[in-house]
Amino acid sequence: MKKFLKWFGYSVALLVTLGVFYLGNLFFMKPLSLDHYLGKEVVLEFLDSPEALTYMGIVDGFNWITRHQSKISISGLEDLEEDLIEAKKVKSMLLSFKDTSLTQQQNITKKIAVFDLNNTIEEAEKFPYHNFPLNQIGGIHLNLVEFMTDIHPIRNVQEAEAYIDRLNLFDDSFKGTLEILDAQREAGIYPPKFVFDHVIRQLTEFLNYKKEENPLREVFVRKIKELELDAETSQDLVSKLDLALEESVKPGFGLLLGFMYETLPQANIHDGVWSLPNGDDFYALRLKVYTTTNYSAEEIHNIGL
Repeated sequence: MKKFLKWFGYSVALLVTLGVFYLGNLFFMKPLSLDHYLGKEVVLEFLDSPEALTYMGIVDGFNWITRHQSKISISGLEDLEEDLIEAKKVKSMLLSFKDTSLTQQQNITKKIAVFDLNNTIEEAEKFPYHNFPLNQIGGIHLNLVEFMTDIHPIRNVQEAEAYIDRLNLFDDSFKGTLEILDAQREAGIYPPKFVFDHVIRQLTEFLNYKKEENPLREVFVRKIKELELDAETSQDLVSKLDLALEESVKPGFGLLLGFMYETLPQANIHDGVWSLPNGDDFYALRLKVYTTTNYSAEEIHNIGL
């Protein structure tokens, strides 16, 4: 028995040593495997996004560690710079893997990853403000509300409280967006007039909701009712939610609406990206991203795509 325990102890020690070496190599040195490196980057990207972790769902049971259910992404100018630095770092690491040391499939994977990173880096360096954070289809003011009403789970009191925590971050998230919008304004980039019209209408409609009709409140009240909580707990949660709506959500929407009205006179009278600064080059890059070719717009049109 003692001999067994001795060898068992050696085996555990060996496995721990190998695990430490593997993780150290993966996170602090050039990884031995290209596949493992890319897998690590995907995992880290998910871990960096509270929304992505919520979408996955499988880590919700560890929320007491991650606290992701109480967070939302807050992206400002500093985050754009950090993303660019990280993209260059990942590209440099990928290029350090010699093609001769990779399998045929790994070479294909490397080529695709480098292609995507080159496009990401070029867009971040040359066209950091050519996308519109506020738009009528996928603007942050729509995505955040949809995420909260459709994705954030409320299966217990803790998740209900986390829902409120997230609402209390709406104003911070929108302030981060305003940093990007202000930089976009300095670059002379504005959405088309029809985008202004739609977004102003959407923001105004949200701010004009009666308390009981607000979708963030309506969904919350319905979901906690399904939990069959005692009256005092339910009332306490709804009161905290109403406070978050008044002190964070509505002021955040108000900031965005104010910016849209302030910049409305500068709305782009044209609809195409060609009208933006260096718009033709930006359009060419987007064609490259979506077609994975270097074809010009005219060449693609002539093909019949």
